[in-house]
Amino acid sequence: ERETDRLSNLVQQLLLLAGLEAGRCPAEALAPVALQKLCADIVEDADFEAGPANCRMAGIREEITLMAYPQLLRRAIDNVLRNAIRYAPRGSEIVLNARIDQERNVVIVEILDSGPGVPKSMLSDIFRPFFRTSPGRESETGGAGLGLAIAYEAVRMHAGSIVAHNRETGGLRVVIVMPWRAAVPEDELL
Repeated sequence: ERETDRLSNLVQQLLLLAGLEAGRCPAEALAPVALQKLCADIVEDADFEAGPANCRMAGIREEITLMAYPQLLRRAIDNVLRNAIRYAPRGSEIVLNARIDQERNVVIVEILDSGPGVPKSMLSDIFRPFFRTSPGRESETGGAGLGLAIAYEAVRMHAGSIVAHNRETGGLRVVIVMPWRAAVPEDELL
């Protein structure tokens, strides 16, 4: 039963990834998204995985409402955050920040962990489907190698970018940058 669930999940992820790569958004429309609330919900869900590893969730998230594909944006942030949890050392802190850069008119979401990081030559490759930084790595952690590829495509559907950097103090910093499309108040709609 567990294997059937894993295979079903893998097929769903592959279909989602294929659709995103083809430029098709899942059946949802652009809608106002309260990013602070979305991140709080993601963190609450991720705490289930972080708890056994005694990892702490932290971060500063500004009150931002933007036009986005709600479930797709959630999936992008959630996939990156769960990847950080998966590789974070026991008892470490994982940070999820969200803010607006008014000067550039973009929303910036960053996830920081204290894990092993990624070899510099492979930083852009981690967003490719099924990519592994070392053989057998995913068999230890249970991943299929699709989460960051889905995050990449989901961010691309928002006309944004996602990049990873190794932190000087150790670990990985993943930065999502999207244009800030402010939600229009309902009374201003035609």
